[in-house]
Amino acid sequence: MPQFLIGFWCGFVAASLVLCLLYANKRRQAEEGTGNTKKSTEKDGVECNTEGVSPGFKVLLTDDSRLSRNVIKEFLSGRNWEILEAGDGPECLRLAQKNTFDLVFLDQNMPGPDGDEILYRLWKEGGLDKSVPVIAVGSSVRKENEAEFKEKGYAACLGKPIQKNRLDEILTCVIPDTGGLREPDGFSYAKGLKKFDGNDAAYRETLVLFAELWEERREQLRQFLDEENMEEYAILIHAVKGDARTLGAEGLGESAYEQELKAKQGDVQAIRNSFERMIEEGNVNAEFFRTMFS
Repeated sequence: MPQFLIGFWCGFVAASLVLCLLYANKRRQAEEGTGNTKKSTEKDGVECNTEGVSPGFKVLLTDDSRLSRNVIKEFLSGRNWEILEAGDGPECLRLAQKNTFDLVFLDQNMPGPDGDEILYRLWKEGGLDKSVPVIAVGSSVRKENEAEFKEKGYAACLGKPIQKNRLDEILTCVIPDTGGLREPDGFSYAKGLKKFDGNDAAYRETLVLFAELWEERREQLRQFLDEENMEEYAILIHAVKGDARTLGAEGLGESAYEQELKAKQGDVQAIRNSFERMIEEGNVNAEFFRTMFS
């Protein structure tokens, strides 16, 4: 084995070990410590809060009670999220088909289809990804029944009358504090967090570590490609693929997987054709991790 490859492989093993130790340590610590007024305009036939909206983060608020919708909007007002409203299930589905949402509130007792049926149809007909948190809302909803709602696919449940402290508690658990910025395409915080057994602190620190390693990995990949060294390129891109998938960056993971296959085939030109696109995906993810979680 070339000397350079031996050195690189040792570095890769060490980096992977750091990731594992970091996660194990944080998990152990967690186990031991367990104990603005908005302007409204019309958009798609519903009210849309637009003043001071942060780029991209979009909420679907479905409830037949206008009062309940107003209460939730008021409690969310400081977060600068774009909020689209639906007064019933069919309108909720129509909006989901036309928009990409990051968070959904779903009343359980509306005229027509109930909340559970609408949730199922959101996934089947509305194009809503199952990683998007959906919060069950209702006067008969109780916090002690949250496990039952989670079995159905909800991220959490919110009883009425709505309490701000309970809403804040839920939001802290189900979405990252990104300041309203949309996650990069192909990345899901919720999916990645599940792979860390919900250990938010360990997950965030590992995201930052990935971002710190990315710059060096990117330049190594570029060097291997310039040298047409497909053996070492395949080893490194395999590591990128595995880490990306573990962290919920499935888009980057898929791009890295395609590159790994081409490297094993010795197809240098095919790698060159998609190299910059893959690198840009890595750059976007790394910058998001560094900015949001450092």
